[in-house]
Amino acid sequence: MVRSATFALAAFLAASLTGAAPAPAPSPSPPICLVIPYGSPAVATSGPPSQPAGLELTNSAALTSSDGHALLTTNGYKQTWSFAGGGFGAFDACRYYWLNIGSSTSVLKPLTWSLTKVSTNWIAGYGQNLVANATSEYFQTDRFVACKLLQTPQVASDYSSGPVPTPSSSSPIIPVTSTGSGPVTTAYPVANKWALYLQTGLGSSAYPTQAEDGTQIVECVETKIYIEPLPYVSTA
Repeated sequence: MVRSATFALAAFLAASLTGAAPAPAPSPSPPICLVIPYGSPAVATSGPPSQPAGLELTNSAALTSSDGHALLTTNGYKQTWSFAGGGFGAFDACRYYWLNIGSSTSVLKPLTWSLTKVSTNWIAGYGQNLVANATSEYFQTDRFVACKLLQTPQVASDYSSGPVPTPSSSSPIIPVTSTGSGPVTTAYPVANKWALYLQTGLGSSAYPTQAEDGTQIVECVETKIYIEPLPYVSTA
């Protein structure tokens, strides 16, 4: 009788375990950098009338382990750059994100960051301007266009130098009817945030009115990107 009860219990447990849902797989841990290689920023050198000079190159998706667009901000990449194989890579979240030149019928080529190195025609190094070597589509160029982005409530968290200002006589709101993300009734001045494009000098010369994410563009100016030499000492 005891043997029968033991067998029945064993059979029940075996059936229960067989039909049980498998334990969920553990989430992969984010990469941990034991050594963070510090470098120097790549900065805009000019651009009147509203100068982005001194703003630093970064990724619109920096520190989120995802691809993004090239931006100029007050606090950009300052870690090691890689110039391997004609690429231009920024060390971000323990990996290199590569600056790639997109296709466009305009003279302005979009610039995006990706873990995959696509563009291998960069001429780059510390203490020199960033240059795109000639391809079948355009001549060699070190010219870029920076486009000032309109600050809206949808991207208010992008302020890097402090809280979003309260509209006042000294900081008036800018009326707009819509952005790429839908209707908007008010917007704020931009806090040093500029979309960056490569200026190739061929095709249409019209500047864009919206960035790739739909954000409205206030104005565009030409500039160059200079990679500060090492060792870098911040003047901020």
